[in-house]
Formats: sequence, C-alpha cells, structure tokens
Amino acid sequence: MCSSRQLAALISAYDSTHKAYVPDEIKKARARLKKQVYNRERFRLKRCHHQAELQTLQNEIRELEHRAKELAYFKRSSLPWKDIAAVFKQERQLSEHQNLDLKAQIEQHKEQCRMLLSCAKVNLGDHQQLPQEILEIENAVMKKSHAIVDTNNTMTPFPLPTMDPLDAMLESMDHILQEPFSTYSSTSCTSVC
Repeated sequence: MCSSRQLAALISAYDSTHKAYVPDEIKKARARLKKQVYNRERFRLKRCHHQAELQTLQNEIRELEHRAKELAYFKRSSLPWKDIAAVFKQERQLSEHQNLDLKAQIEQHKEQCRMLLSCAKVNLGDHQQLPQEILEIENAVMKKSHAIVDTNNTMTPFPLPTMDPLDAMLESMDHILQEPFSTYSSTSCTSVC
C-alpha cells in the first residue's frame, strides 16, 4: 500500500494521461484520499480548537489563582467576625465575674460594718449613744434594701435619710452593680470602638 502523497501523485498522473476512462480502483483511491484529507483537516481543526480552549482555561486558572492570592492577603489582614465576637463574649463574662466579686465584697464589707457596730454598741456605757454619723451608717448597713413590698407586690421606696458621702457612694455602687450588664456594655463598647 502506498502513502497518500504517492497515491495523490499517481492519481493526478493517471488522470492527466487517461482522461476518458477512470477505473474503480482509482475512484476508490480518490474517495479514500478525499476522506483522508477531510479527516486530517477536521482533526487539525479539532486539535486547534482544543488547544485554544486549553489555553483559555489555563489563562482563567492563572487569573483565578492570582485573585485568590489577593483575597487571601486581604482576608489575613482582618479578623473573622467569630473571633471578634468570641473576644467580646470573654470580656463580658470577665466583667460579669468581676461584678459578682464586687457585690460579694460589698456584702462582706457590710457584714464587717455590722460586726463592728455591734461591738461598738456592746462597749457603750449605759447613757452613752453612738454619734449621728455612725447611726446613719448603721441604718444603711442594717437595711437589706430601701424598699418594701406592699400587698400588691409592687416596690415602694422608703424616703432615704440624709447620708454620709461614704454611705451614698456605697449605696450608688450597690445600685450600679445590681443593674443589668447590657446597659453599660453598649455605651462602653461605643466609647472603645
């Protein structure tokens, strides 16, 4: 069997010399040659198309990898919101824990004041009386709260006696520590942020 070039040369030489009659072998060879040329051209076009598509996809991959590197760089520079929320949660828990510790310290100090006042009363003579400032401290320390519960279960405040500045500070601290944490967390967050 001869190659397609040799076959094409043979066919063209034969056609030029014998114009009248073309044998079946030559017709089949011509058809086979035409089909080979057609298939070769089709495969070449297909290969070119695949190579162009491959090149396009490789360029797109390079662009996407470059974009991913840029995004990764910018993402590294800022913290994820979950980490920030976790830090705020830890700070809130720490503040609540400190708040409870401060309340416990106030109760301990009040208990110490009660004990000292009872010792001072025991050591008083028959007709002696505690000074007015100490009596005001005693009134402030002995009361659990400055409110009573009436029959409708609503709180009605007692009128507060004039207090020593130290007592007023203790009472205001007690009031501040009893307020919910959320009222202070929003203002402190805005001042920090």
